[in-house]
Amino acid sequence: MQPARELERITVASRTDDCREAAPLVMAASGPTVPWRCMRAVASAAPALTVALAIAVVPALILVVPAVVPWWPLSGENTGLLRKSTVLDANAGVLARPSNNCVCNWMQNYDCANTDACACYCRAQHPEGPCVACQTIGQPQPEVVVQQGAGGEQVRPNRYEPTDKVASSRLPGSKNPFFGVNLGGWLVLEDWMWGSEMMDKHIEDEWTLVKVHGGPLDQRAIQLMRSHWETFVSEADLDRLKSFGVSHVRIPIGWWLVDYDPADGFVDGGKHYLSRVLHWLQLRGMHALLDLHAVPCAQAEKASFTGKKRPMPYFFADRACYGRGMSAMRELAKLIVAYEKDVHTAGVVMGMELLNEPDWSSWLASPGIQELYHTMVPEIRQILPANRYVIYLFFWDLPDAYGAQWLAAKQATDPDTWANVVYDLHLYHSYGDDNAPGRRRGRDVDSCKTCCRDPLLLANLVASNVTIAIGEYGLNTGFPESPDFQHEYMQLQLSLWKHLGAVGSFFWNHRVLYGKLGYFREMSLLDMMSPGGPLPPVKELSTPSFCSGHDLSRCPKFDRRYVGRKDDCVWLGGAA
Repeated sequence: MQPARELERITVASRTDDCREAAPLVMAASGPTVPWRCMRAVASAAPALTVALAIAVVPALILVVPAVVPWWPLSGENTGLLRKSTVLDANAGVLARPSNNCVCNWMQNYDCANTDACACYCRAQHPEGPCVACQTIGQPQPEVVVQQGAGGEQVRPNRYEPTDKVASSRLPGSKNPFFGVNLGGWLVLEDWMWGSEMMDKHIEDEWTLVKVHGGPLDQRAIQLMRSHWETFVSEADLDRLKSFGVSHVRIPIGWWLVDYDPADGFVDGGKHYLSRVLHWLQLRGMHALLDLHAVPCAQAEKASFTGKKRPMPYFFADRACYGRGMSAMRELAKLIVAYEKDVHTAGVVMGMELLNEPDWSSWLASPGIQELYHTMVPEIRQILPANRYVIYLFFWDLPDAYGAQWLAAKQATDPDTWANVVYDLHLYHSYGDDNAPGRRRGRDVDSCKTCCRDPLLLANLVASNVTIAIGEYGLNTGFPESPDFQHEYMQLQLSLWKHLGAVGSFFWNHRVLYGKLGYFREMSLLDMMSPGGPLPPVKELSTPSFCSGHDLSRCPKFDRRYVGRKDDCVWLGGAA
């Protein structure tokens, strides 16, 4: 993840709330991926662009038609939250695949009816394209079902039925999501998370830090890294976290931990400390998700979390880097199996995250994110079976949730391979949201966003019926905040995760070694926990209902088709 005061780069493909920059970027790209909500803005920017879009976009989209599109939300009004357990028919807001009599004309039509079954289906088939005009011949058919119930009735398959005690503790089934925390900034350094050693000295990533200290084989660099690995996560830390209510940790690692080469510029030895922490977790009955946070040549641009900042995500541009990254994923899966066979670490690792926060403009590239997921999930499943391990996949596709639709299609067509694959959501109100240029800060902005905007932002995701986990979130807004605000904000976010039916969440982060200016304390759970901080134990943060204490009838209206991650939110009539 990126530091709180740094504005994130929003690519054309991931942009959800502002289309003003789309036209020049599309004109410059040979194979652009443009959010469909931006098409009107792009077309109005240049009349000739319509032809360019048709030439550049349509051929690429034809190649990525999902085999099955299970459900697609239709309603555009803020009529309340959709829960995962809700069953809706075509007239109530969620639609299954129509019959083959649905004809997609592929005309740019910005006014096609959002409630038209055929148009909805065509949109789901081509999520990155513009709104389409459709001709419906006959009526759409009911939802496709693939199993017979005990009484002969047709039912939807349960894709998340565990056969192992260890697996069952990490899958849906309990009323309350698990509460977890990230152990970031430990085995993959980030400049803002070690302020005194990195940010204050203008050292922007781990590679540079090692280089400044003589390189990966120099004793100065080795001792520096070993000292950090030794002290950044301790048994005392885990005791405090468990007492607070933490049951799971997400551990970011770099590819060099499983595929070490000194030529990469990193110090070896982190694996020993990882094994030790897993043993400590075992002694406390806690569990871990191992997250491949950095891959060769960087999966995101200018990001410290990739180990070495790059001006663009070269991982997807260089076949050698891409191949080596896939090899690291296999090696990580094999390492997890080795941990399971070791009596000191058995039963701890719940699974792995394939790749942290890849640049979403590479979703349809080749090689790209979709291709990576399509290739690697079946391979990893050969090593980590679905009845024991989860696989987390990161997506940045809201509000459309076309990635979630793609995942749901995979799970419907090949449930044995894609069972227990979890949609990883990262949601912050910083990074150009609360702190967008020119935006005035108000105390009740975040309660409004969490209770009113974010549920609509996530509505299509929830309707896709995939398992959701929140891999990263925090208390950062880009502004200094009071303890009582931080208490309420944490409470509201946990309320939202529970209401959406998420399996669990991981707060970012367990610790931040902030520098001389004291930035980012609010992202250090150990500092936020009582008695020194404003947060009581997790069990005391639970609320009886979603956004308890707030009048949801005073939510402003959002259109779920267009609501974006950076849309402002103000309670009607003032603070609610």
